[in-house]
Amino acid sequence: VVEMMTSDMELSNNMFIQCADRELAFIRNSGAWMGGIFGLGQMIVSMYYSQWWILPVVGLVAGAITNWIALFAIFNPINPIPLCGGRVVLQGLFLTRQNKVSALYGHIVKRQILTAANLCDALMNGPRSAKTHEIAKKHIRAAFEQSIAPLRSGPLSITVSASLQDSLTRMGDRIAQEMAADMHAIMCKGEQYMDQVFDLET
Repeated sequence: VVEMMTSDMELSNNMFIQCADRELAFIRNSGAWMGGIFGLGQMIVSMYYSQWWILPVVGLVAGAITNWIALFAIFNPINPIPLCGGRVVLQGLFLTRQNKVSALYGHIVKRQILTAANLCDALMNGPRSAKTHEIAKKHIRAAFEQSIAPLRSGPLSITVSASLQDSLTRMGDRIAQEMAADMHAIMCKGEQYMDQVFDLET
């Protein structure tokens, strides 16, 4: 997840925009209104007191104040504060949309990040792919041994020569090796089923 988010900047930007679209609009609109008010005040001051430093100082102060107010209103108060008998509730704008944002975030993660295709690719081609291949070979080898168990220790074992036993061992090793090598292609065929079973969104 971290690798995908840091390597795909467009995905990160789209996720932020979709999850915080209302908050971004609030910052834009509040900045415009408060900037306009500060601008009118600055214009009035400049009419009577014209100094070169007024524009940058007022701009710095106005920008800092508008940004602080906007960010404070988005994330504060953390817990809802009922007023007027509960008819009015004060809470951070982003926090009031927790359920909607969580649902949207889960939808994006399911559809674009933690998909079966991405998980399979990370398992079979990622930095720990060697470990995944070893685990796959171990279980494939165990399944092969289970399937030929009657030839190893059952009544039929008396009909199997030592050379044939060695051949079965080599066959099991080769099957495990080749199936583990092709595991990514094998897993890809079940990606649609895996996405349905994972059901990460719910």
